[in-house]
Amino acid sequence: MELILNKKPKRPTIIEGFPGVGFVGTIAAEFMLNHLNAKSIGYLYDP
Repeated sequence: MELILNKKPKRPTIIEGFPGVGFVGTIAAEFMLNHLNAKSIGYLYDP
């Protein structure tokens, strides 16, 4: 697993949404990012 950051965070809070049945976790995480006006600064990559 690799962490890819576009910029260095000052006070990070991680919101994760692992895909499960119906991608509920992914959809919920995306909703929270939009609702909180948060900005994504990176992602996890697992080849």
